[in-house]
Amino acid sequence: MEINRKLVEYISRLCRIELNEEEINIFLPQLSEILSYIDKINSLNLDHISPSASAIEVSNVYHKDEPKLFPNVGGILKISFLSKDNTITVPAVIEKNGL
Repeated sequence: MEINRKLVEYISRLCRIELNEEEINIFLPQLSEILSYIDKINSLNLDHISPSASAIEVSNVYHKDEPKLFPNVGGILKISFLSKDNTITVPAVIEKNGL
């Protein structure tokens, strides 16, 4: 695909970005180069390669959920908006009827 001035202006309108003449002249060759790399990737035979979401192996790491004492309870209670009986009170975020 050939990148020309008209296409750069069209893309900038789609992105809601105003480009001046100097910026158009900068982006024109850059977009052409990006598309040439995409063409190279599209020409590769990737049938034997399975899809992947990450370049490295990713696995979940689970930790046991254990209660721990906060080291500065007095300090956190002092700066909290509402506190009562050594606990922090927060407003409800879910209505009782689930709506």
